[in-house]
Amino acid sequence: MRSQEAAFKASRKPAKKPKQVVEQPRAATPQKIVKNASRNERRKAARRVASLLRAQKALEEPVSSEAPVDEPEPEAKDA
Repeated sequence: MRSQEAAFKASRKPAKKPKQVVEQPRAATPQKIVKNASRNERRKAARRVASLLRAQKALEEPVSSEAPVDEPEPEAKDA
């Protein structure tokens, strides 16, 4: 009888909750770090070149961005 009671009590205990699996963030491999670093260097160089081109273009175009001086304005006809 006691074994039946023990079995009954054991069956009535709440089941243990399974441990939650916490996924670790994937660490970057050395190859990935090198790849990202080289990509960042290329982007930095491209930004530098783009800013130099913008500066050079700004120095060359201030005259052309103003109103043209050589062309006469069309005259209005009085009727």
